[in-house]
Amino acid sequence: MLLAKSVASDLIDTLTSKTVDGTVHSVFDHACNIQLDKNSLITLISPKLPNYPSAIKLDIAEDQKLCSIGFKTGIKTVINKDEIKMPEVCISIKLTGAKVWDSSPLFLRSKISEEILNKNIEKIRDLTLKYGEIEGVASILDGNEVDNNYKKFIVNSVKRLAKGISDFDYKEITEASKGLIGLGPGLTPAADDFLLGILASLYYMGYYFGNHLENLKKIAGFIIYDLPGRTTFISKIMLKNGMKARFSEPIKDLMLAVVHNTSVQDKC
Repeated sequence: MLLAKSVASDLIDTLTSKTVDGTVHSVFDHACNIQLDKNSLITLISPKLPNYPSAIKLDIAEDQKLCSIGFKTGIKTVINKDEIKMPEVCISIKLTGAKVWDSSPLFLRSKISEEILNKNIEKIRDLTLKYGEIEGVASILDGNEVDNNYKKFIVNSVKRLAKGISDFDYKEITEASKGLIGLGPGLTPAADDFLLGILASLYYMGYYFGNHLENLKKIAGFIIYDLPGRTTFISKIMLKNGMKARFSEPIKDLMLAVVHNTSVQDKC
C-alpha cells in the first residue's frame, strides 16, 4: 500500500465517504492524472513536484517514477476519503493521515510602493529573458521588433487583453483570450500557461491596487469564457483553478514575493 503525503484542500469536497469512479487519463514520470468526469481531475504527484491544486502528493522516493509503480493509462480507479484503489494493477493509496496543503489564495494587504512593485516585475522579466525559453510566448518580452506572424499574433492578442482588462471591457477580454486558449503543443499549451500567469497577476496585482475580489473574479471568468473545446482536458482544469485564484505553490509564492517585496529572484 502506498501512502499519501499531502492532499490539496480543494479536493476535500471530492474525497468524501461516497465512492467516486475515475479513469487514469495520463501518466508521466512524476505525475498521474485521474479523470473523474468532464470537469474533475485528481493528480497524483511525486515529492519531486511542488504542491498544486487538485493534487495528492505520494510518500515515495523523490526519484521514483510513477510508471514503475504500475500506473497505466485507462486503468479504472475507485476513490473515497480513505483511499484510492486501482484493482487492475493491485495499487492502493491510503489517504488517511495525509497533511492538507491549502490551495486557496492568500491575499494580504501590502505596504510596498508602486515603484518597488514595478522593480519586482522588471526583475521577473529580466530573469525570464536570461534563463527562460524564449522561442515561444516569452519572446514577446524581449522588446525587439515583431519578426514573425506567431509573435505578431501573440503581441496583438496580449495588447487587446490588457486593454480589455484595463477598460473592464468584457467582450474585448473574451475575444482577445479566445485566440490564445490552447495555442501551442503539449498537455498544457504555452499560451495556456501564459494565461494562467495573467490570472495570477490579475488577482494579486488587482488586490494590491484595491480592486474588489468579486470584480477580479468576474474578469477572470471572461478570460476563460470560451474555454470549452479549445484546449486539453488537463489545461482546462488548470485554467478553471486559476479562475478561482488557485495556483501552484511556486506561482503563489512568486506573487506574494512581488507584492510584498521578498526575494523575487529566489522565487523565480
